[in-house]
Amino acid sequence: MIVFSNAYQPKIIDDAWQAGATMALMKSNISNSRLSETVNDLLSRHENEAVPSTEAGDESALQIEQRQEFLAGLPEISERFQQVHQAFQAATDERFLADHNLLAKWDGFEEAETKRGLIAWCESQGLRVRENASKTV
Repeated sequence: MIVFSNAYQPKIIDDAWQAGATMALMKSNISNSRLSETVNDLLSRHENEAVPSTEAGDESALQIEQRQEFLAGLPEISERFQQVHQAFQAATDERFLADHNLLAKWDGFEEAETKRGLIAWCESQGLRVRENASKTV
């Protein structure tokens, strides 16, 4: 179990440790990539865990079955988590670029460089390019 909290609250953290938490992370000081690494690390550790036998004394058969199903599904969970993280990171990057007007600047740069490259290629092929013409040859 991972505790993921907005603020350090000793009582809540202590209760989580008592309930079996294995890690506590603060939202305010963990990056997306660090969170992804942590979760993937924990998932990969559990992928290699031995599936408990049905002879465990303090667990019911239902709990054992649920744990076995969970452990069997860890590779899929890990893959899905990576996909979600990548999508989140891409959206975060795109929002950052948009918030700082960098997308428009990139689009302008890309358009100018594409035009420059096409003109250079046309000239290298012996083609003459006319600016502002309805048809460029």
